[in-house]
Amino acid sequence: MRLGPAAFVLRYFGDDGDDRLFLVNLGRDRHLDPAPKPLLAPPAGRRSGISWSSEEVSDGGMGVPPVEDDEGWHIPGEAAVVLMPVATEEGANG
Repeated sequence: MRLGPAAFVLRYFGDDGDDRLFLVNLGRDRHLDPAPKPLLAPPAGRRSGISWSSEEVSDGGMGVPPVEDDEGWHIPGEAAVVLMPVATEEGANG
């Protein structure tokens, strides 16, 4: 799915809600508010966590803050990010 003129996302559906999102942004930083939630939303009781990023400090990058927060989605420019579902505190307790 296209997220902008130079950004797109691919969703890989895994077993038991173990999906992965591959975000690629070849342009400047993008802010999505609202974001296309059905495609980007993690399974119920989970949140999206960064599994890998082309901006990993260990690979010479600047690091990547969480992609999703209360203000929407922030996709770093000139970067690729892989997101995976991780349990929330509520999901772990419930």
